[in-house]
Amino acid sequence: MNINDDILISYLLGEATARQVAEMEDWQKMSDENAHRLKQFQIIWQASENLNLQTPMDASESLKRFKQKTLDRETEQPKIIPIRLPGVWLKIAAMLLITIGVSWFFLQYKNHGQLSLSTAKLEVKTDTLSDGSVVTLNQNTAFKYPRGFNEDKREVWLDRGEAFFSVIHRTSQPFIVNAGKIRIQVLGTSFNVKNKSGSVEVIVETGLVAVTDGHQKLFLRPNEKLSILPENKKFVLSQSTNKFYNYYRTREFVADGTPLPQLVNALNEAYDCHIVIENTKLDSLKLNTTFRNESLEDILDVIGRTFKIKVIKTNEAILLK
Repeated sequence: MNINDDILISYLLGEATARQVAEMEDWQKMSDENAHRLKQFQIIWQASENLNLQTPMDASESLKRFKQKTLDRETEQPKIIPIRLPGVWLKIAAMLLITIGVSWFFLQYKNHGQLSLSTAKLEVKTDTLSDGSVVTLNQNTAFKYPRGFNEDKREVWLDRGEAFFSVIHRTSQPFIVNAGKIRIQVLGTSFNVKNKSGSVEVIVETGLVAVTDGHQKLFLRPNEKLSILPENKKFVLSQSTNKFYNYYRTREFVADGTPLPQLVNALNEAYDCHIVIENTKLDSLKLNTTFRNESLEDILDVIGRTFKIKVIKTNEAILLK
């Protein structure tokens, strides 16, 4: 089935015959490539309709001038056959408009387009932004950033999940991370941000970070952690006592006199599992070891043998007792 650009334009203009409409519907169902081609035309058409032209275009006058030039040429070249098909001038105007629309659409996309980056379960991604800053996304994360930053600021959005930022220093161009209603601003530093279920956590590795919610503002220094809970929205500042937040970048769990509950919480997040300490006497146990890129089963085996405790797997959870 041959569907050319002329039929596509007629279809978008609403000039296609009933037969052509039926053919179009059959054609776009034949393959994903056909459906994609029609979608591209629709996007370009919608973009061209939304053009905000500073000078109003008088399509009728433009067509009259175009026709007059054609008639003038006919007197010099008698062999040219005048086009008299109904609606053809409207189609010519549509093609011109689409051409303008294509240029505008891709220019806007190139200069101001917003990109999205996301990860699925147990998936980690690293990307380099246009300024050279590097972001690493933990699993189940949604992140948005512009194709190119503005001259006065570099702004990105962590819609959900967790990300580590290593930001290139630029004094005149602050780097801003939006996590829900929390705004994190730096000039050049490295830090971790978690935005989950309305709770936000910021841990600074190097440099200085300013965090605000519009009402209060706090500066964080290396090895400091800020927690903001949705219930009270209070800023809770504490020391970051371990490096578990870095596990998805380094694939390491470094336990240095770390209480067992802290390690269990990190494992639950890292492996998306549900480990429960059933015996509260185990809460005081501390572990000194490093797990490097090991499976959950191997880590649980070490915990069980080290503390001589039972590790019981059920359909709902993994029990330590």
